Amino acid sequence: MLNLKHHEMKTITCTTAHFTPLDETEIQSTRGGIAPLLIAIVAGATVAASGQIFRDWDNFKAGLAGRPPV
Repeated sequence: MLNLKHHEMKTITCTTAHFTPLDETEIQSTRGGIAPLLIAIVAGATVAASGQIFRDWDNFKAGLAGRPPV
């Protein structure tokens, strides 16, 4: 790991190849579009709902059987 002071880091320049910015369609394809975000939201909601059901298992079973909450 390099141990550079703040002022030394400012003076280092990058002399690598020329880079061109990505256009909007390339950015979307590298990010995977909206599908990963939707999958994460659905997975989070499923985990939260499952946790709530397990915490209140007796009332869940009573509700399925048509009885009032315990």
